[in-house]
Formats: sequence, C-alpha cells, structure tokens
Amino acid sequence: MNKIACNSIMLSCTNGIANNATGILKRATGPTDPYTEILDTWKTAGYDLTNVEWINYYPDKLFVDWFAREVNATPRYAWVSKLMPGKTAPWHWDVNDRTDEWLADGELVRWSCFLDRRKFRFGHVFLVEDKCYYNQEQGTIIKWDNWNSYHAKSNSGSDPFYMMHFLGKPND
Repeated sequence: MNKIACNSIMLSCTNGIANNATGILKRATGPTDPYTEILDTWKTAGYDLTNVEWINYYPDKLFVDWFAREVNATPRYAWVSKLMPGKTAPWHWDVNDRTDEWLADGELVRWSCFLDRRKFRFGHVFLVEDKCYYNQEQGTIIKWDNWNSYHAKSNSGSDPFYMMHFLGKPND
C-alpha cells in the first residue's frame, strides 16, 4: 500500500473504541464463551491486565475500498488497531459475531498492513502463529495463512503502533 494511503488512514483515526481486559470480561457470557477462554489464558499466564489495551478505529469506505483493490478482495470487515506505548494485546484470536455469515459467502482471508511512517519503530512487534514481524516498511501488507490464527501485538517503544487489518473474500 502506498505511503500516502497509510498516512491518510492514520490521520483519519480520531474516534476509536478502546478494548481492554475489563471490556472483554463484560462481553463474556459464560465459561465456554471465547472471550472467557481468552481472558483465562491471559490470567493463567500472569499478564498484568491493566496493560492489555488496544484501540480500534473503523476506516472510511474510501480506505477500505483502496485496501480491497490492493489485495484484490471483496471487503467483509476492516479496522485499524492502535497500541499505545507500554500496552499489549497478548496471544489471542479475534472473535466476531458475523463470522458465520462471512464464511457462508465463501473463503475468508485476512491481510494486515503496517501503517507507521518510519521504517524503524523500536519496540513494535506483531506475531501471527510462528511468524514475527518487526521493523516493517510502511505499507507492507502480510497475508495470513489462516484468517483466524492466534496472534499478538506489543508496543515496548515510545510511539503509537498502528496497523490496518482487513478480512475479505478473494476475487480470484
């Protein structure tokens, strides 16, 4: 994705929805709920749950369509995640109430794009299964092996960490 698009997407992130361990606990409906399972995993691992926090922004259709053209897919869901310094999104998978609807329409693929302006952002780490992404060029897009893989994101740097995530149906 080009740098102008990346910068524009980041600048558009003004009203986000904060996600944290407390919010995840409120969404949990019982012991077999996926949110409960994720939260229990973090507690068992000993995470300081006050450091588990990320902010999601939902980009304008213009940006979603731009990304869709980049990856040649029909959009299903797209968001930008921002992780502030000192925060983490520990090992988890994403839970969404519309997953069954999207899968009924065919294959679902996930891509993520590194939006930060500089190549080197000390402390910005993104993990998907056994892959580690660090010091990625602005606009680097990765295609996940499995759209619902376990993943994690950490910011031990001094600048916010922005990424765009896109779920779509491939047009090929």
